[in-house]
Amino acid sequence: RGTDVDTSRATPSVDTPNAARKAEPRRVAIRIGPRPTQVPGSLARDGTDSVIVFLPKGKLVSVRLERVPPGVGVIRIVHTRTGAPLTARTSSDGRFISGRPAEDGEYRIEVRRIGNADDGHIPYMLSLTLR
Repeated sequence: RGTDVDTSRATPSVDTPNAARKAEPRRVAIRIGPRPTQVPGSLARDGTDSVIVFLPKGKLVSVRLERVPPGVGVIRIVHTRTGAPLTARTSSDGRFISGRPAEDGEYRIEVRRIGNADDGHIPYMLSLTLR
């Protein structure tokens, strides 16, 4: 009887179709100027997508979540090392953020799906402007 294996608490393998996988954040370079850098993505139900960008101190950064209806997704910007949020103006629906970083560094832009009426993936576009 010492050979019985308890499979009820086994961790999902990579071959398991519904195994949750945490995707690594993508690194993106933002061009400086009036034309936005656009980054496409897709959000699964209850999903979060992350993008890492370098933001110089004092430059005005604007991030807009596009192609997503209000109430379905929100964005947040945090310093990668400290986790401190960017001091910025945020729109009431959470799809636009604009502010100036207090220090040079890498920042993580998190896109989170909050409206879960649909099980399918929702495509989005992030527009990043740095001036």
